[in-house]
Amino acid sequence: MESNARAATSPNQSWFIGAPLTRFLALLTGISYAILESKKLHGDFNFDVNAILRQGQVYRIFTGPLTFSSSGEIIVGLLVLVNLSRRLERELGTRKFSLWLLGVGVISTIIQLLIFGQILDSLIYSGPYPSIGAVVWMFHTTAPRLHPRFFGLCGIHFSEKSMGYVFCLQIILFRGLNSVIPCSCGMVASQLFRTIPPLQKALDVPDGIASMVAATLQRFVEDPPVPLVPTTRQSRQRAPPPPVVAVMPPPEAAIEQLTSMGFDRDSVLHALQASQNNVERAADILLTGG
Repeated sequence: MESNARAATSPNQSWFIGAPLTRFLALLTGISYAILESKKLHGDFNFDVNAILRQGQVYRIFTGPLTFSSSGEIIVGLLVLVNLSRRLERELGTRKFSLWLLGVGVISTIIQLLIFGQILDSLIYSGPYPSIGAVVWMFHTTAPRLHPRFFGLCGIHFSEKSMGYVFCLQIILFRGLNSVIPCSCGMVASQLFRTIPPLQKALDVPDGIASMVAATLQRFVEDPPVPLVPTTRQSRQRAPPPPVVAVMPPPEAAIEQLTSMGFDRDSVLHALQASQNNVERAADILLTGG
């Protein structure tokens, strides 16, 4: 994991700490919505397959996913997108997350134009629906269920991820087929990008450019670190020795939960020991190869 590991924040730190790209995209979505809504221009900049393919309005490929076209969409959409993107960016690191977003955008656009553009009479939407579908798919396939019996209803047990699925379905179904299709394309693109390494290499950027972009993003959207300056009295005191923590063997339930995600037992045991048997942190270690 990169420096984004400092995402374990104290209560007075930024909600976006460790996720500068997510913060930038959230600001861009909000500002774009305010501008387009004030001038009622959503229809001129939405993603319209017919306008792109038949009228040559290629700019809609870039302006369509910028922002939503209604207040309900932007509230629910940002709630889902920011929460899931923030978590994913902290796990992958900003560079890998930006590369993943770029890959998802390219692949999902190709699918929409070459497949659904030939099948459907129209496909029109405003908003980052492909990105939403992609982060929802990552949430579904990589986020572990820490509490499979979080609550029950009519004899059916649900995990703590269930409430997240409720909000995800709400935004995915918001516009009917015009939101379901781009979200589905984002899910397919996310899976393809994860399972086909040449796609990742084709869209990678040189280290120099990546460092320059990261520094620019952090300058404008990242909060400065909170200084930790001890007082004079504190500096004179000798720091107490670190407590001795007894490392418990990994519980079998945690091992089964992680191996069911496709990881081998030795890697799972190593990750659990490194994370002091914290299942979520162990899953992050396994997913990021840490």
